[in-house]
Amino acid sequence: MEKHFFYNATPEPGNFGDLIRQARIDKNLSYEDVAKKIQVTAEEVEKLEKMEIIPNDEILRKLSGNLGITYRRLRIGAGYNMRGSYPDYYLPDGMPIDIEEILSKIYYKYPASLSRLYELIEVLLEE
Repeated sequence: MEKHFFYNATPEPGNFGDLIRQARIDKNLSYEDVAKKIQVTAEEVEKLEKMEIIPNDEILRKLSGNLGITYRRLRIGAGYNMRGSYPDYYLPDGMPIDIEEILSKIYYKYPASLSRLYELIEVLLEE
C-alpha cells in the first residue's frame, strides 16, 4: 500500500473519480501529466479516477492546485468530513492560498480594483 493513499475511505458515489477525470480531460492532461504534477505514478492516478484508492490530504491539496478543483469539493467527494477549517485553494505544490488575505492586501493597496478582481477570480475558477 502506498503511503499517500487510503483504501478504506467512503467516497461519494460516482463523484470523486469523475471529478478528477473531467478536470484532467478539460485541461488536456494524461495520467502521466497529472502523476508528475502530484508526484505519484500514472497507475495511481488511474486508480484515483476509478475510485480504487482515496488520496490523503497532501495529495488532495496537490490535486486541488493542479486541477483547479476546490480542496473542499475534493475532500467531500473523497468521503472525508469537513470538520475544522481548511483553505479551499492550493498552489500546484500543495501550499495553501489564503484568498481572503490576498484580497485584503489588494483592497487596502488598490481599493477601486477589488470588484474587478472578484470578477476575474470567478472567471478563472470556472475554467
